[in-house]
Amino acid sequence: MVSFGIIPYPINLLKNIDGGMNIQKFNLYINIVFAINFLIHFAYYVVMEWKLGATVGKLATGMRVRSINGEPINFKDSLIRNIMRIVDFLPVFYFVAAISIWNSKTKQRLGDRLAKTVVVSK
Repeated sequence: MVSFGIIPYPINLLKNIDGGMNIQKFNLYINIVFAINFLIHFAYYVVMEWKLGATVGKLATGMRVRSINGEPINFKDSLIRNIMRIVDFLPVFYFVAAISIWNSKTKQRLGDRLAKTVVVSK
């Protein structure tokens, strides 16, 4: 997303600093880009679900994230839910989340269970 657009320009800047770019500078730069990319994606999920009750995909499909009592989720709920998205993704492609959903009467992934949230149709 954003990171792909910001990679080329700073790499060219690094090449011209101190006689060129060495592997340490390159690795540092790549780690910074990935960290920024992760934070942007993480913030997208947290803020969208907190403020609007859904990400763009959920909005398009008429779904919302709500607390188990039906109220809109707060910042803490969204944060917990999305921190656990990292675990839900493991080991690949939301495998833990799939198992959690299949074993839940309310179809909650692990993050939803801990945050006490549920995804509902509008």
